[in-house]
Amino acid sequence: MSTKSFFLLVLLCVLTFKLKSQILISVGATGDYSTISDAYASCTSASAYIIEIKSDYVQEALPITLGTLSNKSNSNNIVIRPELGVSNLSLLNTGTENDIFVPF
Repeated sequence: MSTKSFFLLVLLCVLTFKLKSQILISVGATGDYSTISDAYASCTSASAYIIEIKSDYVQEALPITLGTLSNKSNSNNIVIRPELGVSNLSLLNTGTENDIFVPF
């Protein structure tokens, strides 16, 4: 095995491990949770999380408070994003504040 092939194999193994170590949570009527708040609160293990918002998500009360979670770090973070293909997602706070997410 050449040195180049060895490094490519190691890189592939590292990337595969990193992708598998992320926990995917979907939010919407047909998702794992119906609210972003509930999905965020479920992120309790020392893992990286991806919270994906589905097209059937019904907006919850804003702003959404993101509390402090244990076991989170630069490598064990939480990403909140629309599900692939969702283009009609809109979070709009019509209250007195413009915030969508607020820290705890």
